[in-house]
Amino acid sequence: MDKPDSRGGDHRPVSSLSANTVHDAGGATKSRAESVNMAPEYGNKLVDEFQYLLEKSQSLFHGLRDLPTYGKKQWQPYFGRTFEIYTRLWKFQQTHRAVLDARYGLKRWQIGEIASKIGQLHYHYYLRTSETHYLY
Repeated sequence: MDKPDSRGGDHRPVSSLSANTVHDAGGATKSRAESVNMAPEYGNKLVDEFQYLLEKSQSLFHGLRDLPTYGKKQWQPYFGRTFEIYTRLWKFQQTHRAVLDARYGLKRWQIGEIASKIGQLHYHYYLRTSETHYLY
């Protein structure tokens, strides 16, 4: 018999079905295997889009080093564009993880690098503005 957890609910293992299912754009549920076995040209488009977002995000991130530490008008728009591209990249890799795993060979450390860069962006924005809500 399963013991209740500290929140009062049952402690049951997560079904393997839920870990192996994805939702497409229309909300339909299908297995990860079905989502990976889609039309080759669609999978290639996803990989191309991911590579574009990755290269663009890295380019913008490296450009932050060249910005002067003073003058709001120069660095804030650049930070905004960098935040935006990293947000798009993060959501894209979450949405299309199965396809990127199969066709691009996306590794766990690459996902960690993206997350790390987002954290660094927040920290450096805090250093420039002293607004603590960017640290949460």
